[in-house]
Amino acid sequence: MICWAIFSKALLKKQTISKAFEFQNNEFGTLSSSKLSELVEKAYTLQEVKLDNWKVQGTALEDFINNIKKGWNLKRIKLTHLGLNQLSVDSIWTILAENTGLVELDLSWNNLLSNSMLQLMSELEVNKTLKYLNISWNQIKGMNAKINKEIILKLGNFITENKNLVHLDLVSINLQGDDLK
Repeated sequence: MICWAIFSKALLKKQTISKAFEFQNNEFGTLSSSKLSELVEKAYTLQEVKLDNWKVQGTALEDFINNIKKGWNLKRIKLTHLGLNQLSVDSIWTILAENTGLVELDLSWNNLLSNSMLQLMSELEVNKTLKYLNISWNQIKGMNAKINKEIILKLGNFITENKNLVHLDLVSINLQGDDLK
């Protein structure tokens, strides 16, 4: 508790984060997470957010993602090993829809299910700015064959139509050769 008090006091004195925000393997309570969210919300020059294996309580993660979606200068977002839920995916969908400067998105290792993947693919399908996309270690397929086909078609459209795409990571997304027929 004392450590966080010193850390948060120093961050609040700074008032904002200038370019990048990176946290890995941390655990925060609701109050700590809300203070970090407030800092990020004010970070108008923030270009990069990396959260990896961030353990938080309650809706702190969704609140944080909602605040980073206000950062229109974002170029890179890495949200990995977080166990993103539908509320988080809704916020990420908004980031994709509204932030035309985003060039890198890493959502790997979140165990996203097919409904969440369909929602993301719907926005990615029309995205023309991403250069790097990593959706590895998520379940691109579910039990519904119709949804599976729609996800694959939308992913295909994204790959075909986004001329800026340089790197696409699809490792272990539960996709098989028969799915592409």
